[in-house]
Formats: sequence, C-alpha cells, structure tokens
Amino acid sequence: MAVTQAQLNALVAAWASGVLTVKEGDNQTTYRTQDDMERAIARMSSALGVSSPISPPKPTKRTSLTRFRKG
Repeated sequence: MAVTQAQLNALVAAWASGVLTVKEGDNQTTYRTQDDMERAIARMSSALGVSSPISPPKPTKRTSLTRFRKG
C-alpha cells in the first residue's frame, strides 16, 4: 500500500491533539501509545521522502574564532 501525504497529515494531526485513533476514509487505526504513533510518522515520512514533521531540525554546527591582541 502506498502512503500518501494526506495520510501522514491525518496522523500528525491526531498525534498533536493526543488522540490515538486515526480515521482516513473507510480505514480506522488505533495506536496503543504516542510512541507507536511517532514511529509510524517516522516510517511514513521516510517512505514519502520528507523530513519528519514532529522531530526538531538537527542543530547546525557553529564555529567561532577568538582573536587575542597584545595591547
């Protein structure tokens, strides 16, 4: 079965509201925990080739240069 963006959006909306049951068309899925939903969101995001909408972006590395002067 192919995953669609609409299915991912419905799952994310349910996750955000704290509901464990998602209904999409004639299909209804009930998850046991929020962690199960998060894993499903990660799998669906990966299948669609998009970043997970519930995980924060990875921080970028920062480099700084300190200069000292003799004065």
